[in-house]
Amino acid sequence: LQALEGLQALEGLQALEGDYEHVDIPAGSVIYCDPPYSNTNCGKYKGFDSERFHEWARKQDNIFISEYQMPDDFILVADIEKTVLADGYSVGRAKERLYTNQKTWDNLPADFKERVSFNTAEQMDIFSFV
Repeated sequence: LQALEGLQALEGLQALEGDYEHVDIPAGSVIYCDPPYSNTNCGKYKGFDSERFHEWARKQDNIFISEYQMPDDFILVADIEKTVLADGYSVGRAKERLYTNQKTWDNLPADFKERVSFNTAEQMDIFSFV
């Protein structure tokens, strides 16, 4: 998310929102999704259909998903331990992870794939290939 915030200054960055299945995503876009995390108390998003989301995400180009865990066919490209508010009051630690689908992974540059190393600070700099 921090990398995306840095991209806001770029011309052509467009934030789209709504039901993900009904958003018209322009060709060549990089898709960043931050859905309600599976198996967590997602408050106002209670009832979010994670399985439906996963099916949609498998079909997308250039998609990156922030989540604690994803089905085995998604590829973990980054993880970082963060402090989180567990219930709005108590503080805990969690591994924030960034995943992509096989379609996106197959199209990433080889040098990016080589840099994906799961215990370095540079792993969150995934948008340098854009």
